[in-house]
Amino acid sequence: MKKQDLLRAVGGVNEHFLAELEPAPHASRRGRITRIAVLAAALTMLLSLSLWLFIPYNVDPPNIRDYEGSDYYELIRTLNAYRYAQVNQDASSLTTNNFDRYILGNKPGFPSEDSFTYLGFGDVDSSDQTGAVPDGGMDMPADGSDAEDVGTSSGTSGDYYEVTDNQVAGVREADLLKRTADRLFYLDDDTLRIFSIAGADSAELGSYHIIDHDRMQHTLLYQSEMYLSADGSKVTLILPYYGFDTMSYVDVVSLDVHDPAAVTEVARYTVKGAYHTSRVTDGQLLLSVVYGVNWRRVDYDDVDTYLPMCDTGDGMQPLAAGDIFVPSELSSTSYTVLSLLSTEDLTLLDSAAMLSYAGNMYATADHIYLARNYREETLVEQNEVPVDVNRKANVVRAERGSWRNMSEIVMLEWGESTLTVMQHTALEGHVLNQYSMDEHGDYFRVVTTTSYNERDVWYYDDGSVRYHRSDVQTGENANLYCLSLSDLSVAGEVIAFAPKDEGVRSVRFEGDVAYVCTSVNLSDPVYFFDLSDVKHITSKDTGTIAGLSSSLVNFAPGLLLGIGRGNDWDTLKIELYREGESDVVAIDSYTSPQTYYSTEYKSYYIDRDHLLVGLACDIISQETNHYTYLLLHFDGQQLVPLLKEPMKACNPANVRGVYIDGFFYLFGSQEFKAIALQP
Repeated sequence: MKKQDLLRAVGGVNEHFLAELEPAPHASRRGRITRIAVLAAALTMLLSLSLWLFIPYNVDPPNIRDYEGSDYYELIRTLNAYRYAQVNQDASSLTTNNFDRYILGNKPGFPSEDSFTYLGFGDVDSSDQTGAVPDGGMDMPADGSDAEDVGTSSGTSGDYYEVTDNQVAGVREADLLKRTADRLFYLDDDTLRIFSIAGADSAELGSYHIIDHDRMQHTLLYQSEMYLSADGSKVTLILPYYGFDTMSYVDVVSLDVHDPAAVTEVARYTVKGAYHTSRVTDGQLLLSVVYGVNWRRVDYDDVDTYLPMCDTGDGMQPLAAGDIFVPSELSSTSYTVLSLLSTEDLTLLDSAAMLSYAGNMYATADHIYLARNYREETLVEQNEVPVDVNRKANVVRAERGSWRNMSEIVMLEWGESTLTVMQHTALEGHVLNQYSMDEHGDYFRVVTTTSYNERDVWYYDDGSVRYHRSDVQTGENANLYCLSLSDLSVAGEVIAFAPKDEGVRSVRFEGDVAYVCTSVNLSDPVYFFDLSDVKHITSKDTGTIAGLSSSLVNFAPGLLLGIGRGNDWDTLKIELYREGESDVVAIDSYTSPQTYYSTEYKSYYIDRDHLLVGLACDIISQETNHYTYLLLHFDGQQLVPLLKEPMKACNPANVRGVYIDGFFYLFGSQEFKAIALQP
């Protein structure tokens, strides 16, 4: 029996005394414990916040002496210096801790009206994946081609016919549509479809679902392309995707298509990275991918975090150190990774990687040119320190900062089963795309858009930094260079030939002639260059034409085709120019208002034999989209519309068409038409 109950039983105590014998309530004890825990948590959070705010940044790169014996040591040293230069510049060079950076707001940055990035590190990609690779969508920069058709055979059943307007003779490019004498192959989103060529009786013969769900978590179908073998029995697919490890990959898949009803896979090659471009010539496939290194997660004990990887037949393996070209200065941690494969069985013949080269590629049958766009910076300390009357802080140091666009070009030799880096050089200006580059005779020619900017940089005694416009002229222009193939030295050049603030819109090379369209608004100067003597290049401004051309095409002897914008930004204009001895003259144009079109050059149908040009577009009418395929014919005097064919909802960049023996075969998403047509 409890003590209280016993005392009550004998009546020897009052209730007040009993109350004093009761134990302290548990709630009070719990309250004290809770208050202590909350106080401890608050102190811990305050301490953590103080450590995060006030402990100085660690700006020293890690010790990499342990890797001196590695074949990749020079690469590690370069990456290490670059990644910590980014850390320092990003935070610590101008601020000392997070309190200084985030509370006081002393962080680097241009005023809101400034359009270029701090320090101008071009092509920087800080994600796990690679940077942006053009998807061939609406209104992206593209250009024309001056090559003849490639790979056309005698025309017997099964022989390959070229329908892609390749840039360089003898070098084929991947596309969504390929054909033989009696079959058409179209890559329709996630399905390869095979059709007979039989006019109104054409029919689908078979199909193949290209996605491998065991390997691919998310496919990038808008980048997928294909090749077709010379005998029409094998399709080679280029399939970009994200794996289940969230990293980007590209699979090259060889399919046996001799029986359209029973397509089978015969070989596969895998490389880490995002699809860039590819070429095929002489039984070899050149695949280019861009692999971006996340410098925040680099671990030099794990080669998978900083080296390009490919499947050599024994699983994913890093490229050998001798196959990686590293420039003297980096502008990004992205590699351009080249794989040379046998088209027969996708055997890896050779590989090469260029660190910091995530730019444009131009390829001939012998050479590959990679253009890396970057920004060159120069900071010069000013002798006089200005007084900023609008701020309480004092200026303690002033610099004049200049930034200009640059391109470093690497030339590789594409030999029999080998890739070899030959030369590299740096030029002023950015390269727009592959059509801005050309090899002819003993020279490599390239056109760039230049951009020069200057700012005054003021450092204050409170640790903050401000940027101010200098009194020096800035803006865009255009340069043309002719480089010797022997060493890529400049043999001839034309500097700043465009009006001030006009950049390159499109370029076409044709033998010893180059045409360049520059524009800043809807006015289209087309410049003619005679490159027959690179020591004495002559040029002429052929006059201003309304609108601009995003593509220039060698359409027929003496005829230049421009595809672009008209008087308004939403007006499609297709225009023909007659080439003179030293100029071009507009002879006819076709315009379509409120029309948006694909600027993916491969989506245009260019038929020089029948003088046809076709493309899909989106015509806006009373806020309604009307997807339409336009096909025009030049009858010698003017451009005559032959087709305005309605289409289902589609991406105009993925629509393809081809004229064969009285019929125009049109392909879109889940759509196929054979239209009787006599040009």
